Amino acid sequence: AEDDTVPSEDHLNFIMTSDVFNHTVLHPEQSYQAFREVAPHVSVEQVQTTAKWMLGFLGHFGKVVAPPATAIVVCTPTQVFEEHTQQWAPFHVAEEDIVDLLLSVPDKSREEALNQVDVPESLLSGHLERLLGQGPVDAATTWRFASRKVDKDTGIVQYMLPNGAKVNYVCTKNESQGSMRILAPGGRSADAPDSIGSTAVGIRALSEAGAVGSFAREQIELFAVSSVMSVHLDLNFESSLIDVNF
Repeated sequence: AEDDTVPSEDHLNFIMTSDVFNHTVLHPEQSYQAFREVAPHVSVEQVQTTAKWMLGFLGHFGKVVAPPATAIVVCTPTQVFEEHTQQWAPFHVAEEDIVDLLLSVPDKSREEALNQVDVPESLLSGHLERLLGQGPVDAATTWRFASRKVDKDTGIVQYMLPNGAKVNYVCTKNESQGSMRILAPGGRSADAPDSIGSTAVGIRALSEAGAVGSFAREQIELFAVSSVMSVHLDLNFESSLIDVNF
């Protein structure tokens, strides 16, 4: 129905999923017009009231004003590897463990909640100057043209950076967003016999922590939102990967 004019893969997946369940899908322009007609009738207070009603059970857990939780779903492994015994052991989570975890999260003070976060304009400020040194433009331009290869059939451009990293990219007209995937050697196959699963834990820790260099997680989150970009970290058997959409 879209006749190869859908600019986003996510939008296309949404249309295909909606078609399976016989849902009505609006064209983006129709959806925008409908939003403009409805938006004036919705106030900020109504949105805040609805958000408190939907998420209050979590935000006020353990307090008198909190409604009782209907269900808490925990996804955990059935077994964990104990390094001190070098054996697999059953993993159990009790209701008391979940309650203790939720109640152990400290409440923020008013000053902490109102604290303004300094959003960085760039995460590489000053780094490129130190790496490239004096007169980087001429040297970089000369090296780039010397290592640049173009596949005329597919339009894919290939680079070889001075550090040995290979870069492949292509420009398309059917995507409204850019995407980049960074692959680094060493996935689950890099786990030592006595530390199985360490790479998966490391990737998850990096993703959950969200801090980059001297920037805190809150700064990185606001930088990503203001720059309209998302970052996803994952790994497979052979390599670790970073997917960036911008």
